Amino acid sequence: MRIYTFFSIFCMSIAPASADVFSDAWGILTDPLKVGEASDNAVIAIREARDALIAMERLQEKNDSDIRFYLRDVDGKIDRMKNASIEVVDSLADEIRSVEDKIVRDIVLLVRKAECSLNRTSDQAIRQSVRDTLPSWLVGDERVFRLPFGVQKKYALGVIPWGTEPKTHSINLRTNPNPFEIFKEFENAYLENLKESKESDDAILIYSAWANLARLSKLTACFYEGQQFEKTLIKKHAKYNAMVFAWNFAVKVKE
Repeated sequence: MRIYTFFSIFCMSIAPASADVFSDAWGILTDPLKVGEASDNAVIAIREARDALIAMERLQEKNDSDIRFYLRDVDGKIDRMKNASIEVVDSLADEIRSVEDKIVRDIVLLVRKAECSLNRTSDQAIRQSVRDTLPSWLVGDERVFRLPFGVQKKYALGVIPWGTEPKTHSINLRTNPNPFEIFKEFENAYLENLKESKESDDAILIYSAWANLARLSKLTACFYEGQQFEKTLIKKHAKYNAMVFAWNFAVKVKE
């Protein structure tokens, strides 16, 4: 789809708008001269570190000294990749992964402090994730939430086709799915639905879709404190939060 082609070009060409940490963190990957002909292994490591840096900055309230320290560390390793052999590049990629792991551990602590003090249910986490953009409602034992794109058939009296309505997805709560199962179903529904976006669709819907995924992954992590899933979900939060950040440059919210 053209909208994703635009997004890919946009991500690779954007330049830092200012000297702030957000722009610096984004720039360590989007400057193609820095990674040169580096292996996929290195590019993935840099991307994940960049995503974690942005997520960490978003969660910090005042002091950005930690992220600036990590940024200098990662940026220095990327700079050493220039004209280096594949072996050296891969070794540096492993070092960047080690830094990223430290950043993720810091993010875990920030999320626990900011989000995990309240007792929530998975259903509450879903409602909190979509409340500002797309409605959700409870029908019997199902949580139904509207998807950003597409339409589906509408039925009068439950059986008679009667026009169309925005596409929705239902999660069956009767089977008592665990929080990670609910997250995965929500995530899969959103990612599949994003494929249905058209050039004529409002870009704010893509922005909000990534934001909803970022928030739900963060809230779901609270159910897995101290477990491997906690780290997995925080990595997903960092990834989707970075997508939100990219669209901050492209989307102007109408007042």
